[in-house]
Amino acid sequence: MLHRLAEALVDLGNGYWHWKVAHLALVSKMIGEQDGTGGSSGVDFLARRVTRPFPELRRLRGKVHHS
Repeated sequence: MLHRLAEALVDLGNGYWHWKVAHLALVSKMIGEQDGTGGSSGVDFLARRVTRPFPELRRLRGKVHHS
């Protein structure tokens, strides 16, 4: 049961990560090097935040699959 929940969270995180990458690509095409909304650095700001969610689950998952 917990394994399925963990896998579902990893799948959800993957979908979110793919959305962030697509959003970054769109913003990059739309505004290029311009500042972003709210005074952010735009594309650079977004690029620094494109990380995969749930890193702990990914580490544990890797240990389980390699054991």
